Amino acid sequence: MEKRTIFVFKGILFNKENQILIDNRKEEILDDANGKWEVPGGKIEFGETPEEAVKRELLEETGYNVNVKQIIPYSKVSMWEYSDHKQHTVIFFYICELENDNHIEINDNRINTYKWVTNKELSDYEFLPGNKEAIEIAMNIKEKK
Repeated sequence: MEKRTIFVFKGILFNKENQILIDNRKEEILDDANGKWEVPGGKIEFGETPEEAVKRELLEETGYNVNVKQIIPYSKVSMWEYSDHKQHTVIFFYICELENDNHIEINDNRINTYKWVTNKELSDYEFLPGNKEAIEIAMNIKEKK
């Protein structure tokens, strides 16, 4: 079975009310991920910086232009087994803020829905590995500023 390593860069996006944007993953070929919540993001493309990847991925997946503020001191490594390959996924997380209130309607076939949530609401959702921990770290960093 083929083995792959991918690098994923995610944006923990805060709005003016200090809520975080999360999405519900549609991943029918991977039961362990399907229907779980996460922060938006994706794979880096050739020639991009991590910050450029975060900005592009959030626009493509959410329709929001964002300002990428800083990387958080946390990463997550997961192993996923698909029918045709094993995937080693390395994830890094960035704190982001809305550039403006403009929003483009997006229809991403890998996302069921989006929600803006507060810190208190996080426990109501089942997250993909590492996402909840990253959100909590990002919130602590923002509170100290």
